[in-house]
Amino acid sequence: LATQKAIAEVLSSFDDKIDLLHRQNKTLEQMAETLFRQWFVEDAGENWEEVSLGNYIKTFNGVSYKSSELNPSDTAMLTLKNFARDGSLRLDGFKEYTGKYKNQHIVREGDLVVAHTDITQDAALIGNPVLVIDLKVYKTLINSMDLVKVESMFEYLSNEFLYYLMRTRLFKEHCIGCANGSTVLHLSKDAVPSFKFNMPPKDLIISFTSIVQPMMQKLNQNINHIRNLDDIRNTLLPKLMSGEVKIS
Repeated sequence: LATQKAIAEVLSSFDDKIDLLHRQNKTLEQMAETLFRQWFVEDAGENWEEVSLGNYIKTFNGVSYKSSELNPSDTAMLTLKNFARDGSLRLDGFKEYTGKYKNQHIVREGDLVVAHTDITQDAALIGNPVLVIDLKVYKTLINSMDLVKVESMFEYLSNEFLYYLMRTRLFKEHCIGCANGSTVLHLSKDAVPSFKFNMPPKDLIISFTSIVQPMMQKLNQNINHIRNLDDIRNTLLPKLMSGEVKIS
């Protein structure tokens, strides 16, 4: 019984740390989203010009693949499975890939990707954005055909600003309105570029980015830490239960 309690205490310490990091990430997301809403929605200037997103970004379709190309590899695809219903990035959605791809299909940490396909009945995923996180597991990450990579044409118009812009209700409703299909929803090619919004002053976007970017970096660090803790816990559990590793 004493050994069982000691094992439970060790595993609980891992769970507590993982839970703490999850709660910290949720707080960081809420802080960034609140700041965006206050600066760019609630306090939006009446003189801000309405513009089309397509004048400021480029979009790149993902790679089309066959199931025969999904094999063990140090190259992995970001897929629709990486999109959680709550808008976060799922870490179990990557698919290892051995097929061909172009430079435009490659994604790196911090890149902005939008779901262009949805198989949920309530359109929970269509138009949802995620910022790519590099788990340091794969040599190369690429975009699948169900997703679109979004790149800003202007340095000041950061991925962090675009990400929270695309998390607004207005962008979601726009994407749903541009979707077609019954069982499987698809966005048209011009769905993301045709979105209209009121463009804030350049300096305000730069200020927002300077505050939020460190938050996103900390969030990514936490996600990698969570993954490492989870792996260690899962490796340690059978060793503790079998007695291969003992607790004094």
